[in-house]
Amino acid sequence: MSHATQTTNNINYQTSEDLTAGINNLLLRCVRAKTGEKLLLVGEAGKGTYYESDLCLLVKEEALKLGIDARVMYAEPVLDAASVSNQVREEMSSSDAVVFFSRLGDQTRFLPSPGNGKKVMCYTLTKAHIQSPFATVDHQKMTQMLQMLEASIRSATNYQIETSDGTNLTGEIVADGSRKTSTAFHVELFPVMIFEPINCYNLTGNLNISNFITSTSTR
Repeated sequence: MSHATQTTNNINYQTSEDLTAGINNLLLRCVRAKTGEKLLLVGEAGKGTYYESDLCLLVKEEALKLGIDARVMYAEPVLDAASVSNQVREEMSSSDAVVFFSRLGDQTRFLPSPGNGKKVMCYTLTKAHIQSPFATVDHQKMTQMLQMLEASIRSATNYQIETSDGTNLTGEIVADGSRKTSTAFHVELFPVMIFEPINCYNLTGNLNISNFITSTSTR
């Protein structure tokens, strides 16, 4: 796969108050970007893009108002961190934080990626998403709730999944460190969406599949 990368023109985008609330939640409560820091916003290039193309530019405009040194680049999604183009790697390595409006971040969230700065995978695909409670509810409070849930999972020894159509599964959660219970993310997710995946040790029981199964992968 070729990795097309392009830079943006100096276009002045105006953000509405509704957009500003979600963008500030991302920048100030999730990324926690500070004045003078370098922020890289990565959007998608190529065919069949998932995101509205102007999202990065809208976030950049708001970041500049906050004194954040924001810049935008567009690159084609890749399958893994090893396939990230050299240009993207260089930009990521020189940034204090990176926000992905791209499957590039989603596809590498379980793998280390270039640079030591904070990395955020953003799931607001459209301006409507940024305006909605999905993106405007306080990110730090949502993170606290997630941490409480994950602590509860880690302190458990087993779990059970039951559904009305007959599924009944039980699984084991190992707490002694001999086996890894969950798989950590290498990027932070915005908005807060899911807890770290739980490995299916000794999962037994009945799984009743009554409808179509679709992949959650964006590849």
